[in-house]
Amino acid sequence: MLEAVPADEEEAALLALSERLMPGRPAEVRDTRRKEVAATRVLRLALDDVVMKQRAGGPSEEPDDGEDHTQWAGVLPLERRWGAPIPSALTPAGTAVPASVAALAR
Repeated sequence: MLEAVPADEEEAALLALSERLMPGRPAEVRDTRRKEVAATRVLRLALDDVVMKQRAGGPSEEPDDGEDHTQWAGVLPLERRWGAPIPSALTPAGTAVPASVAALAR
């Protein structure tokens, strides 16, 4: 069940989330403005029971499994990766990509 994070804990929760998603990034950017925090709703979701199915290898079928093999069957791999960093149009040319961003792009 979702529950709202108390207002006095929102900024710390956002900082913790940012650090988890991109380690080191919060230290590289400007401080969050009060207006930004006020415009953001922070929710908490307890994960008491989590299930994930992961498969290694290809499809597992047997010729005599009773299935209709005239239809396509297989595995569609899902990949998650970061692309190349794209700077803002307002970022001066030659500005170094921050370490946290470069680390994710590798």
